[in-house]
Amino acid sequence: MKAILFCAACLFCSTVLEAQFTEKGQRVIGSSFTFYSASSKNIQLPNEENKGTNFSINANAGKFRKKNVLSRYGLSYSYSTSKNISSINTVSNRVHAVFADYGKTWFKNIGRNFYFGLGGSVGAGYSSSIIKNTNFTQAFDSKTYQANLNIYPVLAWQATKRFVLNCSPANNFLNLGVNYSKIKQTDGSVLLSSAESRSISLNTGFFGSPLANLSIGFSYLLGQKKS
Repeated sequence: MKAILFCAACLFCSTVLEAQFTEKGQRVIGSSFTFYSASSKNIQLPNEENKGTNFSINANAGKFRKKNVLSRYGLSYSYSTSKNISSINTVSNRVHAVFADYGKTWFKNIGRNFYFGLGGSVGAGYSSSIIKNTNFTQAFDSKTYQANLNIYPVLAWQATKRFVLNCSPANNFLNLGVNYSKIKQTDGSVLLSSAESRSISLNTGFFGSPLANLSIGFSYLLGQKKS
């Protein structure tokens, strides 16, 4: 649905503009957001249900150091919650995450006011997760530190002289990550166990549900400034 709305807006509002989006010295600020909610029920066991909600927001600022090459810095926050509901218990998991990155995007004009870009970025972040049960006092608390390398495509449309709409994968198009986690199991205020884990992952989860993993955002052109 988000992809359809994005394309419809492009067709409805398209106007002739002076091409300046990718000019050297052009400064850009922007933002994007993602929201996804889903639920599923077990037909054979009607008392069982899975629910999940994901939300993220990103802010970034950059500059075209060269024509068609955007260098930018970004900061993002995301929140997700999931519940596994059964007749005897409900398990809930809540995750908060912050992430900062630096990236470059190489753009190519593919039509009047339309641009296709290929981006790459490196970044680091922190997330915390807590898993609780409604009928048990035990809980799992984890804290994760991560470093990521991302590659992703971007479709941009210059809607007005100053505004550019962007459509890109929210995450996991091609992601290489290194993670370090600390996990604690508690019972009330009593520490039952603790553990550490390290992992390296290569994720392309975007392709499993591409329409649910699209991020639509905007960029505002501040004006050109010579290097």
